[in-house]
Amino acid sequence: MEFHFLVILMLFSQIAGIAIILFGICMLLGGGFSGFKIKQKKPTSYFGSFLFGSALGISWTPCVGPILVALLLVASTVGSIAKGGILLFVYSIGLALPLILISMYIEKLNKKSRLWKIIQGKEIKIFGRKIHSTTLVSGLLFIVIGYLIFSGLLYSFNQYVTTSGFQKVMFNIEELLLGLVR
Repeated sequence: MEFHFLVILMLFSQIAGIAIILFGICMLLGGGFSGFKIKQKKPTSYFGSFLFGSALGISWTPCVGPILVALLLVASTVGSIAKGGILLFVYSIGLALPLILISMYIEKLNKKSRLWKIIQGKEIKIFGRKIHSTTLVSGLLFIVIGYLIFSGLLYSFNQYVTTSGFQKVMFNIEELLLGLVR
């Protein structure tokens, strides 16, 4: 049963890697999906915020999915619904808090500052085609990450990091938090 699960997980990782590489190539070639032709503005309703969050969640599935599956397995074996719920809550806070803090910082950022200009980027001419610098960086990152996921190198890198000193510190913090739940 476990071998079958690993084969399916490997196949899913390869499919996800290929899809991410194709998205990166699409970005670099200036293609992509036009989506809805809606005037860009901040979500003004709870439903709009819900849709935006749902789209973000779906787009992050290849990145967050394997970790979430592992956490769900751990949460299902801790002994009680409350302990599992606390683990999932802490995971959710850990995922949301950096995004909230970054968005609050960017909102207060001076629009004429150097950092804001770097975030905005600029158009670059490559091989006679105009491409925005953020699109170029994003497309290349998509291709690199897609390759790492497809080849299994990202998984191998994660396994290597688990033996580093930083990971040992993180495990100690995790054990401390788990001790509070137990």
